[in-house]
Amino acid sequence: MSATFFPARWQLGVHEFNFAVKTTTGALLALAIAFGLGLESPYWVIPTSFIVAQPFTGAMRAKGVYRLCGTLLGGMTAVALVPNLVDAPVLLSLALALWVGGCLYVALLDRSARSYLFMLAGYSAGIIGFQALAHPQAIFDIALARVEEISLGIACTTAVGSLFFPRSLGPMLTTRMSAWAIPAQDWAIQALAGNESAALHIQRTRLAGDAVAIGMLIPHLSYESAHWQVMAKPVAQLRQSVLSLIPILSAVGDRVAQLKALDGMTPPLQTLLDDTAAWVQAGQSAANTATAPLQHEISTLERTECGADWASLLRASLLARLRELVGLVHYERQLRRHIAEGTPAPEAHATYLAGLAAPVKVRDHGLALLSALGAALTLLLLCAFWIGTGWPSGGNAAVMAAVACSFYAALDDPAAAMRNMLRQSVLAVGFGLLFIFVLLPRVEDFTALVLVMAPYLLASGILAARPSTTSLGMTLGVISTTQIGLQNTYQGNFVAFINGALALLLGIASAMVMTRLIRLAGIDWITRRQMRATWADIAATTERPQERAYFTGKLLDRLGLLLPRMAQAAPETGLIITGMLRDLRNGLNAQALQRDTASLPAAAKPLIARVLRRMARHYRGDPLRPAVPALRAALDSAIAALAGAERTPRVREALMSLIGLRYAFFPEATPPVALLHSAMEPAQ
Repeated sequence: MSATFFPARWQLGVHEFNFAVKTTTGALLALAIAFGLGLESPYWVIPTSFIVAQPFTGAMRAKGVYRLCGTLLGGMTAVALVPNLVDAPVLLSLALALWVGGCLYVALLDRSARSYLFMLAGYSAGIIGFQALAHPQAIFDIALARVEEISLGIACTTAVGSLFFPRSLGPMLTTRMSAWAIPAQDWAIQALAGNESAALHIQRTRLAGDAVAIGMLIPHLSYESAHWQVMAKPVAQLRQSVLSLIPILSAVGDRVAQLKALDGMTPPLQTLLDDTAAWVQAGQSAANTATAPLQHEISTLERTECGADWASLLRASLLARLRELVGLVHYERQLRRHIAEGTPAPEAHATYLAGLAAPVKVRDHGLALLSALGAALTLLLLCAFWIGTGWPSGGNAAVMAAVACSFYAALDDPAAAMRNMLRQSVLAVGFGLLFIFVLLPRVEDFTALVLVMAPYLLASGILAARPSTTSLGMTLGVISTTQIGLQNTYQGNFVAFINGALALLLGIASAMVMTRLIRLAGIDWITRRQMRATWADIAATTERPQERAYFTGKLLDRLGLLLPRMAQAAPETGLIITGMLRDLRNGLNAQALQRDTASLPAAAKPLIARVLRRMARHYRGDPLRPAVPALRAALDSAIAALAGAERTPRVREALMSLIGLRYAFFPEATPPVALLHSAMEPAQ
């Protein structure tokens, strides 16, 4: 019936109701205990419960631990600063601003769930420190009281969430990763057929973007049941294996497309491609996980591919990349089997994956510094306003500014999120006004308080559980209950309430304005900044050796950060992003040349050095422009110099790296005339 009379957005799901009931129960249980213990500010337990509450048990426990540690660190900072600087308000304001900015800077660089700890440590020092200014001698007691109240909220919410209808993150994460692997399988089948297009290329490279989101969830498995704690490592390895497929599939697709364009596909090679596609399509079934037949086919063709023409070289390159593809898909299937059976994966899996792409997180120090500067300046300006006017609630405005700046700093457009928070806070203040001056005066005992508060908390929890209204639900559950400020006795002070509400709105509005001024540039600026960092990394690779797996992981992580922004970026910026896989392979080929130069014939070394210098000049200049003919000439000269050299493994690898670079920079150019007559290692 509900499906008939109510639109989908109003239908209540089981998980939403479960989340709302558990959050409300945890909050009210903590409130009852806080009242019973006579804590100084029992109302703190309700916003704490809403902040810590998460749909999945592991994520909830992790956030509870991070919140407790962050509160402790912030409290210790306040205890250290306030007694020593209470008589110098300007210095105290400066110290707290630097602390908030510094903690936010570290949080943005961390790029993990643990970043919440540093962010909370920043503004918790302000919350505790500013509250203690009237009684600096009681700073330790005040800090201890905040820790007690927050710990109680965490404990009750976590206990309720863990004991009653717990929802494990593990099954959801493995299901999501299975769905994530489907595009990779489709990509492999299309790449083996040589079906490459710009639209498909953009869609496939979104694998890297999903990898970043999945990577944020995996650490929460450590807070799940013992089974999923053991599975955290193989799940992380599974993510890394699918991510490592991206450059391999890109290279396979390019090679097949090149061979078809040159009419260089042979019947045995086409048969191998068809067999490999069928094996990939077969999926996880045990009868189709053996790789020996495919590896035998690849080895047989490698022994027969000794031609000297360009097509023969491409076939040799494709065969070796097929060997990598088959091996990696085999490892990925083995990892899935271990996860399904609940058994740890052998160390050989980790060793194999570590050589392909390391789990690297890139850090944008400049953007983190801008966000930290915005938070610190906003806090300083509001403290100056507070000191200058003597407004009793000025400290609350400064704290709310620090909270808003910290919460939304990681977004591409934090000012827009703050504007949304400002609107929702107006609504939260309205509900707070209703409760304090209309409903609570009629409450005479805790049972009546529960009857009054429970419906509102349940509604807020339901909104918080829905992705489309999470922000609204959290604002209502946290801001309004903080404004209500429940105590053991009713305290309805209209002037104090209005002052607190104005401080709340002023703090958020100030944070929004300052953030807009500090971070004028939008998504395109952030995207181009990341792209310039990528080009700088590639240029650096041409000048000094870099570890291959680290370099690959770094560029894939940066690609994952950029892809979610593609839909909002300008069209020309989106085209830049789609070229990152080509840049990744160019960097890998440059890295191989840098590594192999010392083992090459003396006559070839200066020619290789010239190629690397030309590449560095290209990537340090304007990589969006076509490569200059001088780079093509340098590549052809280096290929010719190595053609007549003794075919050592390093010489073969260097030759294939040069061929890969030549095709990447000059795909439409006539192949060089150098004749090579042995099967080579793959170009990247």
